[in-house]
Amino acid sequence: MRKKVVNDLIGTSTEILQTFWHKDMSLLSHYLDDDVFYCGADPSQYYSSKNELVNYLYSVMNGCSESELTHIDLQCVFNQQNICIIVGRFFLMTDIKSLEMIHEKQRCTFVWSIDKEREGRIVYMNIPDYIGKLEEGEVFPHKMGSTTYQYYKDMVKKLIEPDKTILVNDKSDYSTLVDHSFRLG
Repeated sequence: MRKKVVNDLIGTSTEILQTFWHKDMSLLSHYLDDDVFYCGADPSQYYSSKNELVNYLYSVMNGCSESELTHIDLQCVFNQQNICIIVGRFFLMTDIKSLEMIHEKQRCTFVWSIDKEREGRIVYMNIPDYIGKLEEGEVFPHKMGSTTYQYYKDMVKKLIEPDKTILVNDKSDYSTLVDHSFRLG
């Protein structure tokens, strides 16, 4: 398979991941083959058709907070005739407006089938990592994220309460006291 086609598939796979975590599944749905197979971290996440997978992914998307992906690293590990396997890893980080703090390392696999008569189709997809610690009935770790966010707020409050200042160390190991009322901009 030509290098340009492989690079396009890596780019499309990256875009699919990003748009999904921005709560838009249209691009992913467009590229899924009717007979796509998906398996996730939980034994119940085992789907062998586009319809089953789309229904599951909508439930995930509707149950999760909008998130950003950072440190995205996708690469082609197999490229022969009409099959291309893209694997990768990235960090999933909840949007600050969600009032949850999740920052999880994730991995993924996309197997693309390329047919000369039509564009590439995803025939296999895998996200083998749990996102945080899920509570019963959760598809996204809301309880863990909101608990972490509250803990963070409480720790900051404890740090600044006694005299309304906070001790900050910069990367040069220089320490300074900052007044809590100080605002940038």
